[in-house]
Amino acid sequence: MLTISYADIMHYFYQCVTDIISGLLVSGVAGIVGYLIIKTNFKKILVYKRLRSYGFLGINGTWQTTREVKQMCKNAKQIKIINVSGVNYYKTYKTELLAAMKNGAEVQVLIADPDSGFLTDIEEMEKNTIRFGKPIREENTFIKTEIEKMLVEYGSTPMRIRLYNSEYRLPFILAYYRDGSVHAWLSITLPPLRSGDAMVLRGERKPTYDENNSPDMIEMMETSFDTIWRLMQDSDKKVEKLQLKSSSENSNT
Repeated sequence: MLTISYADIMHYFYQCVTDIISGLLVSGVAGIVGYLIIKTNFKKILVYKRLRSYGFLGINGTWQTTREVKQMCKNAKQIKIINVSGVNYYKTYKTELLAAMKNGAEVQVLIADPDSGFLTDIEEMEKNTIRFGKPIREENTFIKTEIEKMLVEYGSTPMRIRLYNSEYRLPFILAYYRDGSVHAWLSITLPPLRSGDAMVLRGERKPTYDENNSPDMIEMMETSFDTIWRLMQDSDKKVEKLQLKSSSENSNT
């Protein structure tokens, strides 16, 4: 006859309780992990949808890539750029920009007036900000000089340049493609950091864009650029004067 002792019963009961608790713990942990994953991804989805509603496709930490610049210069019929000096950009992609203008693209550029007071503030911040063991800006280097060199560099090209002097502006690029779409790059940065260190929003507006949709960040960028461009019309004479002056100085040295 089979006999079961009290100890066997208690052991079996203890084993059942242990298995149940273990199962609950595993389920609980899995549930918590699942909840956190869903919560995190849900927030990302909300942010992504919000960016999309403003006309942006995404966000990352790189300015225009070489591939993007080449594609822009190949397909754009109009390009609008605003930055402080953009000296590195215009130097690096001069071949592509010249090819775009040769292909019929209109290129409008807004850069800071070399006599703007806020340039001195930016220079001071850059000289006192250490990156990779050295200041962002070396002593005896000036944004004014960089801008004047850029003006001479593109003086004989169809590029249209105007100077703004009101305040610092976020750098951005708008490219109007021949298929009717508009591509945008908005650099979220503040001095002393430069565009290369910035968080960049990339956007695109399809040819089927509905003007009743709002808000639209690309439209805001267009309004901002076009307004500054119109208000700075009087700077055309100064640009021409600076180009002639700098060109003459370079020819005499």
